[in-house]
Amino acid sequence: MRRVIPYYIAAMDLKFHNKQRTEAMIAVLEYFHFTSKIDDTKGIELSGAYWDSIKNEIKERCAANSSRGDNIDPNNRNGRLEILFIWQVDSLIAEYKNKLKIIKDGEYDRELDNKSKHAAIKANRILKWAIGISALAATGLPQYL
Repeated sequence: MRRVIPYYIAAMDLKFHNKQRTEAMIAVLEYFHFTSKIDDTKGIELSGAYWDSIKNEIKERCAANSSRGDNIDPNNRNGRLEILFIWQVDSLIAEYKNKLKIIKDGEYDRELDNKSKHAAIKANRILKWAIGISALAATGLPQYL
């Protein structure tokens, strides 16, 4: 049975929400439960190349303070993101877990669709052989061989 994604979810802008970014965002947000601060080095360790966009999104959606740090070397950044009200993170975690579930359901649906296509191709191949064998049996040709 094919799952139908509700209109309001399908209409969401999922342009920047692929599976890896969503998993990285969840990892960063869950890290905030241990501490209300995260350094750039830890953020990059948790989310990789998505850190800057994740940092900006958290800063926009939560009451957060962000500092760039004083080091201009991109490999050794010492900035930090600090969340003032930790309870705001819980709603973001729930939202991103929902997005991850939608992405995984879509992958599952595509996998089932591909498997059904492969099964249909195999069934068509078997059908062609069955038609050929029945045509030979109907003509009586195998009796003369």
